[in-house]
Order: sequence, then structure tokens, then C-alpha cells
Amino acid sequence: MNRQVTGILRNDEGEVVGLELRYGHLPELARARKGVVFASGGFAHDEELVRRYIPGRIYGTCATLGARATSCASDRRSAPSSGNMGNAWLKQVPLTAALRSPTPPSVWIPWGDAMMHVNKYGRRVVDEKMPYHDRSKAHAVYDPTSANTPTLRCS
Repeated sequence: MNRQVTGILRNDEGEVVGLELRYGHLPELARARKGVVFASGGFAHDEELVRRYIPGRIYGTCATLGARATSCASDRRSAPSSGNMGNAWLKQVPLTAALRSPTPPSVWIPWGDAMMHVNKYGRRVVDEKMPYHDRSKAHAVYDPTSANTPTLRCS
């Protein structure tokens, strides 16, 4: 759509009824019938959003470099509530590739049938054939006893 959210419109009861948008240099208004869902992409490019809502550390992102989560920023400043902010469409990436590029290649399906993901203690931590977005959640598990994330980087 190539539109940028510049504001959230509310009625007298405080309910969200629409958005103020900008298309190029032109302002627009969009009416919402049941609510507003921000799905603009670029969430991972905003360090504050990642730190606030996503457990663990993110190495790289599949979000295009131009996607900057501007509607998310607008939402967190003025919306009364946001839901589902702790979930993300996660995928695993080879660490060396992620350190070289902000949009590294990903591991949608593990290579080969004999692969196992083990944590830094050598323990298997996930079923490697799970869907990538579920499999990726294993990397954010925090161990409060040792005060670390032993599955952040797996071998």
C-alpha cells in the first residue's frame, strides 16, 4: 500500500475508529469498522520493540530493509493496548551469515535427516522437524538458575 501511519483516530469513548495515513505527500483518512491490526513488517529492525517484547536475542531478520515498523511505533505511543506482541515469525539462521548481513539466509527446514540441535551442554533441545516458527522458540528459553540462555546458539 505504500502508506505510512501518522496517527490513530478515536471516537468520544476512546475507541479506535480509523487511522491518519500519508501516501507520498498526501494525507489520507481510513475508517476502521472493528479495529486496527498493525502488520507492517520491520518489527525486528526496531531494537526497542525487540528488547521489550521478544525473549532472547535476534540475529538477523527476514524483514526487508525498508520495513521499519513505523505503525508499531505509532501504536505503542497511543494505543490503549496491544496484543500478541511477544510472538514473532521466527526462523533459524546460521550465525556466521547473520553476523555478516542484516537479512541472512534462513533455515526453513534443517539440512538432512541426521541433524540434531544441541545446546551448549550437548543436550538435544528441540524436535528438528517441527515447523520453523515453533522450532525457533526453543532458542529463547532462559535458565534463571544459571542466568543464561543455553539454547540461544545451538550446534
